[in-house]
Amino acid sequence: MTLLSFQAVAQDDDNKTITRLKIELGNYGYIRVENNFSLACPYNAVFFDIVSDSGKGHLSLFLAAKLASVAVSVTYAIDSETGNCKLSAAALD
Repeated sequence: MTLLSFQAVAQDDDNKTITRLKIELGNYGYIRVENNFSLACPYNAVFFDIVSDSGKGHLSLFLAAKLASVAVSVTYAIDSETGNCKLSAAALD
């Protein structure tokens, strides 16, 4: 028996305007953007952890971008466990 393992490929989306930033129970949040993401993300959302140091940084960056109406760049991939798109990096444009 042969088992195949595929590593998720990260997707970079640049110049995205955040239309929704939401914090959920369970210590995670998500963003939605204008014109959706390049990958077919369930719920048209990219999820991120809000408890880790990097997650707190992402939350701060997204809040600043949303309040200033500034575009962001995000790197994400489809999580093999949940099927949701999971954030790995973000930047202000």
